[in-house]
Amino acid sequence: MKKILTCLLATLGLTSACGQQNFENTDVQGFSELTADSNVVVLDVRTAAEFAEGHIKGAVLIDQGQSDFVEKAKAALPIDKKIAVYCRSGRRSANAAGRLADVGYKCVNLKGGIVAWKEAGMPVSSSVQEIQDFVHQQLDAYPKSRLLDIYKSCFQDYMGAEHLVSDKQRVKSYLDEELQSTSLDDLMPWYCEPCGIDGQYVRVSIRAVKESKVSADLLLDAFIRSANSDRRPSVESWRDRWHMIIGTIDQMQLTIPSYQEDRELIDSILTVGKYAISHSPEYREAYRPHYRIVEKGIFEREIKPLLSTKREENK
Repeated sequence: MKKILTCLLATLGLTSACGQQNFENTDVQGFSELTADSNVVVLDVRTAAEFAEGHIKGAVLIDQGQSDFVEKAKAALPIDKKIAVYCRSGRRSANAAGRLADVGYKCVNLKGGIVAWKEAGMPVSSSVQEIQDFVHQQLDAYPKSRLLDIYKSCFQDYMGAEHLVSDKQRVKSYLDEELQSTSLDDLMPWYCEPCGIDGQYVRVSIRAVKESKVSADLLLDAFIRSANSDRRPSVESWRDRWHMIIGTIDQMQLTIPSYQEDRELIDSILTVGKYAISHSPEYREAYRPHYRIVEKGIFEREIKPLLSTKREENK
């Protein structure tokens, strides 16, 4: 009877292969400490509707109730990072943690779920509010932005650099040429700024190199490692995320030049399985962007300590 019960629990993802539980459980305090670690990925396994009502800031959403949950998780989550999993009450996340552990992930489940998190007075974020706040910040900082530029910030934050780097010498030559041909007057006054809504990636200006805060070799290496990270999500998951973002932006009814034209262009790119796009001509002329995309963890460990507090970050 005990063996039958154990196997039954395994089918729910609560134990592994009719054996011992293959993931950790933790309380709100322990989960809070995990979410503060840039080497931990926070995973919300509820539905999109539940996520939109309120979630832990920075969480990645993958609904564990979908038939392709594990496949989506493998496409979106780095296998070398710990996964902090939660749902409403802890039951679905225990299921998800067990299934992910079965394919090699190290998972920690939040006991009591987001219900316990809220009861402990911990903060939650609304997807709608986060998107609205980001869009307003983008337009305040860069009033010449079009929808293309808002989209670019969001996909950089979700996907990282536009392409994997295979020809390192070519990328180095391009950076060297950019450093040679660009003056400080051409650059924005900041050294770095977070990308998009969640800040999973950081734009590091080449100003940091030109002012000798960071070496060109370090910036290049950080950029290449970030671009070639195995955490790159699938285009499909990004398309789902963008549909949530653009739905909120549509409802904001903002007056942004070429809005409908840009919206249709973005849709056409995503339809054919691509996602990368350039800054708008207006943005490039007004702000002359010269930066490299660096994963937040690499930035925090290797670049941020080298920057002075003055003019360090554009927030």
